[in-house]
This record gives sequence, C-alpha cells and structure tokens, in this order.
Amino acid sequence: MMCRAALLCIALFLAACFGEQAAGPEPVAWDRDTCEQCKMVISDQRFAAQVRSPVDHRVQHFDDLGCAVRWLGERDWNGEEAEEIWVRAMDADRWLPAGSAMFVEASNTPMNYGFGAQAAGGADGIGFEAVRERIRKVVDERRNHRH
Repeated sequence: MMCRAALLCIALFLAACFGEQAAGPEPVAWDRDTCEQCKMVISDQRFAAQVRSPVDHRVQHFDDLGCAVRWLGERDWNGEEAEEIWVRAMDADRWLPAGSAMFVEASNTPMNYGFGAQAAGGADGIGFEAVRERIRKVVDERRNHRH
C-alpha cells in the first residue's frame, strides 16, 4: 500500500513537471506583489502588465506597461519573443492580450509612461507595436537626461 502511494506521488510530480505549460495571466496580489522592473508595489490595477518568458515560462508582473516594455528590451532570449504579454484593461476588471488591445494616452500611470489599455473595440487608440515604440523613445529620453 505504501509503495502504491509513493508511486502515485512520483507520477503526479512528474506530470506536473513535464505537463502542459500554463497559459494566460496569473493572479496578482494587489498592494503586495512588486514590479519586476522598478520594484514598486503594484497597486493601480488599471495599468498593470504581465510577461511570460519563452525560456522558463515564468510570469513577471509590472505596475506600468512602460516597465514591462523596458524590461523586455533588456532581455535576450536568443531571438525569441515573450511567450505572452498581458495588460490590464484600464476601464474594466480584466486582462487583455497586449497584441489585440488598443492603447490610449493616460495621465498618472504608476511610472508616468502614460498609456492605458482598452479592448480593441474601445476608443480610438494605437496598437501594441506602436505604443511599444513610443515607450522606447521615452526610455531613451530619460536615459539621455541623466547624462
């Protein structure tokens, strides 16, 4: 009986290790989890983002889309892109895939990158690649002002 229980535990462990990778956004402990880039507590749900690594499939949490874009720019995954990028809808209690969201200018984002996400059917906005490029320019400007 003990041998069967031990074998069952081993089988469950191996299934968890080699099973299908998780997908989709993960829960955030609001006001407790910290941003992977700036290390601030993630409090304002309207501007949060998540990125799943293509290497280890772990999800990193961010308090501002700009922090996620900056962090992505510092990664080298041998030419691979992030497995998933999720953004919090600015006007609803839900996550959106970044590639299908529309981004609009927003004041008072946690790190002042200035963009919030809405569902594609929402107000006029720009797509993820365009907002990513605009945020990269902001990051470059901020670096240049320090010198």
